[in-house]
Amino acid sequence: MGNNSKILIAALAGVAAGAVAGLLLAPEKGSKLRKRLAKKGANAKDDVMEKIEEGLTSLQQLKSSILSSVKEAADDVKDKAAKAKHA
Repeated sequence: MGNNSKILIAALAGVAAGAVAGLLLAPEKGSKLRKRLAKKGANAKDDVMEKIEEGLTSLQQLKSSILSSVKEAADDVKDKAAKAKHA
């Protein structure tokens, strides 16, 4: 796991812990608190899903780039092998 991933996970965990602590320490009725927690949880889930989608898009772009590079390298090797065979 890269440093950026670790930092992102730590930041998300810190934000979540801070939000929960703030909500639990705030003086309000339990039903109101549960609604707020549910809303914040849904928002956090949406944020995480968005980051996952962005990560998947980046991975697909990287995969395409790697496949293209490998294909180009394979074509170069084939061309050089063909030239060497005819030389």
